[in-house]
Amino acid sequence: MSNEPNYYQILNVRPAATSAEIERAWDDAYNQVRRLVTHHDPKVANRANQGLQVLEQARVTLLDPQRRAAYDDQIGISQASELGIQDEGTAPFPSPTPPAQRSGRTSARPQASEPPCPQCGSTENPSEARFCVSCQGPLTQTCPSCSAELRWFYPNCPKCGTNIAAELHRRKEEAAQQERALLNQIYSHLENARQAIGMKRWRRAKESLAYFAGLGVQPSFQKDKQPKTIPICGRDRPQQWNEAYALDQSANTIRSQMTRSIVGWTSLIYGGIGAAGGGFLGLIGMASSFSYRPWYEALFYGLFSTLVMAAIGAGILAISGALGSFVYCYQWAGKNSTTEEYILGALAPVGLALVAGVTAGIGLFVIALIAALFALGSLGSGG
Repeated sequence: MSNEPNYYQILNVRPAATSAEIERAWDDAYNQVRRLVTHHDPKVANRANQGLQVLEQARVTLLDPQRRAAYDDQIGISQASELGIQDEGTAPFPSPTPPAQRSGRTSARPQASEPPCPQCGSTENPSEARFCVSCQGPLTQTCPSCSAELRWFYPNCPKCGTNIAAELHRRKEEAAQQERALLNQIYSHLENARQAIGMKRWRRAKESLAYFAGLGVQPSFQKDKQPKTIPICGRDRPQQWNEAYALDQSANTIRSQMTRSIVGWTSLIYGGIGAAGGGFLGLIGMASSFSYRPWYEALFYGLFSTLVMAAIGAGILAISGALGSFVYCYQWAGKNSTTEEYILGALAPVGLALVAGVTAGIGLFVIALIAALFALGSLGSGG
């Protein structure tokens, strides 16, 4: 005797019921079971999912004349099986196993074991199949909450009770919101870089472009030990990244032009100061040489020494000014207006010289102090 469920009992119809009566009964049973799919108890929801599967098998079997005839022969009219789904989930639902074939008899078509394939509509897939035998499409889905593998037609996860469609929709909306927020940040950094380039503040532009992979520079000063800028836009966003790349190239051009201009201007200023200072010292020497040399010799050697000292002073200060302004441009320039950058670039050599002088003085003082302490220690031990 077959242990298969009696679809007539499940749908509460007569074995001789017409197709219209079966459809109406199926709709009533389906609506009754579907309400339990969202039950708070995962066990009840699981049985409801199984119930929907059995109802789908009943619909496919009883509405097909050939399958219905084969099914009637297999189970016999005397067998019965109750639906068993209750709100408290105390009664088990019949197993969704398809009707077995009698030995020596076959139906015109294989018996369906689960709802049709969602991709191709095939009803030839065996129970618990993971892929469709016709189109090789997946017949399972993964719960987005607990990662459990479910049949593709389960609306709720029987393990955690999550509504699959609602959870996927929620996550899709959340991902869309995150994408919009990310795009707003990207366009904000692009706009900041564009405005900075318009004011020729190339370093501020490149700091904004550091949010794009492979572009820009890190901030000159990390206040309060802030972490380095993490890129939020890569080459996987070609439109935004290419725009940032173009802005980065513009910033590089402005940096090169401004650096050459500031360094050249500063070296010219310091070279002039050095030439004036050297020439002044040469003139003083020439004036003093008149007291012990003939006037023509004093004049000749005085002018020659004046030119030499002017050239030496100009060269030394021009190189010092160029190095100081270049260090400033490389490390700090690009955040202020053009006028301020020229002023700061001109003052940078003086500031660096003062820092170097103070550092050297402190170093010499420390060395002298150590030497004095060592000497006192030697005298003490000698005494």
